[in-house]
Amino acid sequence: MNDEILDGYTRVSEILNYYSGLEKVPQNVLERACERGTIVHNACEAIIQGFGVDSSCYEYETYVESFMKWYELYDELDVKLIPRFYDDKLKITGLCDCIVFSPKKTILVDFKTSYTESKTWAVQGGAYCMMAANSEPAIQIDEMHFVHLQKNGSKPVIYKYDIQENVDRFMKCLELYRYFK
Repeated sequence: MNDEILDGYTRVSEILNYYSGLEKVPQNVLERACERGTIVHNACEAIIQGFGVDSSCYEYETYVESFMKWYELYDELDVKLIPRFYDDKLKITGLCDCIVFSPKKTILVDFKTSYTESKTWAVQGGAYCMMAANSEPAIQIDEMHFVHLQKNGSKPVIYKYDIQENVDRFMKCLELYRYFK
């Protein structure tokens, strides 16, 4: 997906960065994690689009194996990559990894390759769900799942978070971000 941001919009991740604790992580570790996340996310997108995986993700193939254990549960459903969300009123933007459309519910999904769960995941998801509901056409999200892909290739851990509670949390974070910026 194209990650170019329109002028005047702030990324959800930038707003939440202060709360992530990442400033305590050494820069070389962050760079490696960013590389891992980008490569694995690109591989997951390629699989969802039906292209398969090329050899560029060999070093992280166990994360892709973990993803496949999740994807096999949903591949009969309508799993779609969604363009970046833009909220013109709040001037924020964010990109979830995919949305699963089933006859019973619509699930916003974000894949994670970090070592541990972050408290910001739920708040990030709340922002994405809010932007989905405000998008054109509107997408009503029933559940949000953060799929924590496992380094050893095992079944991923799926974190399910309350949407409205985390929309409210995000709005508080946005207010504080703008106050201090």
